Amino acid sequence: MPKPIKPLSPSEVANAKPQAEPYKLRDGGGMYLLVNSEGARLWRLDYRRPVTGKRNTLGLGIYPEVPLRRAREKREDVRAMLADGIDPSLQRKVEKAAGAERAANSLEVVVRAYQSMKAGQRTEETAKRSTAWMEQHVFPFVGGRPIAEVEAPVIPPAD
Repeated sequence: MPKPIKPLSPSEVANAKPQAEPYKLRDGGGMYLLVNSEGARLWRLDYRRPVTGKRNTLGLGIYPEVPLRRAREKREDVRAMLADGIDPSLQRKVEKAAGAERAANSLEVVVRAYQSMKAGQRTEETAKRSTAWMEQHVFPFVGGRPIAEVEAPVIPPAD
């Protein structure tokens, strides 16, 4: 039977000082605060992968950007994923890849590719004017959206 672990208090987390060697302050449920020798305080969660059963460590954030309460919420989210048979590390990788794909197909990327394709068919002045207009009026509002999600109602009217 595992040794019972006393949950951390917010003051214990705030007062954690760096030492010569990195050390862990355990909170229970596989979560701990890793205090590096440089002073960084990192939330980590040890778990076993659902399919293989191998041990894995997942980062939950950096203290103080992620306070104790939020780290515990993240731990519970991860535990819920594990209960559903989802590996949280693989899920993060899938979401990151999907985000990179969305960014590669953003409106701004597509417009810039189109403008470079049309560069030989326009005068230099027309190309500069068109690019400047898009940078000023369109890209700040919807430039980062995937091209498939851009519809007429989301484009703001010109002033």
